[in-house]
Amino acid sequence: MDDTLDRLEKLLDLMARPDQIEDERLSSLTEEWEGVVQLLLLESQVKTNRATDKVRWRERLDGLLRRLPDIQSGLTAYQSEVAEQLYAENRRLQSLRQVRKELQVRQEPLIRCRA
Repeated sequence: MDDTLDRLEKLLDLMARPDQIEDERLSSLTEEWEGVVQLLLLESQVKTNRATDKVRWRERLDGLLRRLPDIQSGLTAYQSEVAEQLYAENRRLQSLRQVRKELQVRQEPLIRCRA
């Protein structure tokens, strides 16, 4: 259980810094998350004789889960930033296309004269 909670903590740490997630890792993040959740579900059903372990695991898991709202709001903010950057880049590209189109229209009479 400790190993699974360690994996969960690492995933949460990674999601708390979305700008540092590598593209290759991004595609496998959902699978990793689902795998950790499945392990937590399985391990929660395993019997243990030590009540202190259960209490410690519960407290640790509760602490990790309390981080989720902050991480979600951070991810939402990052998504907005990326969307804003994409929108700005799209506007810039459209502007460049418009300038290119205008230049082609201006050059058209010159091309006819040379022929």
